[in-house]
Parts: sequence; structure tokens; C-alpha cells
Amino acid sequence: MSSTPIGQRVPALLRSCEVARLLGISSRTACLWAECSQLPAIKVGRQWRFSREALTIYLNNLPTNDPTILAAWGVSGTRSRADHST
Repeated sequence: MSSTPIGQRVPALLRSCEVARLLGISSRTACLWAECSQLPAIKVGRQWRFSREALTIYLNNLPTNDPTILAAWGVSGTRSRADHST
């Protein structure tokens, strides 16, 4: 049996509304991006869950000048990650 506390072994899972608030998008968009593999997520029953760790790694590795990402956030031109933080 491991001596690691359970909270450290199980990744924190976020709901689509929490991810939406973090990214400044709608909850439906978060689900659509998960369904299209644009965001790392797993389906639990009929709902999407997002690993906080996997989402952080994924977002930190996105190019900030990718036109698809910029369009999704409704901006044009180059934007730094600091502009997206809350």
C-alpha cells in the first residue's frame, strides 16, 4: 500500500464550467473542444472532465500566435499568455 495521500495520487478533475471560466469560453465550447480532441479530457458518463495537470501542460505548450487559437479567443495578432490569465 502506498503512503502517498489519495489527493496526490488522483488528478484533480475540473468540470466543463470550471474550464470555461479559466479559458474565458462557454461551457459548451469547452465540451465541443473536448469532443474534437482540441482539449485533453475524459468522458465520465455523459459529462466531460478535464485533468487540471493535463490541461495546464497542454495550454503551456500552445503557440501563442496560432491563428486557430487566436480566433477561438476572438482576437487577432499576437497575444501573450499573460493576457489570458485571470
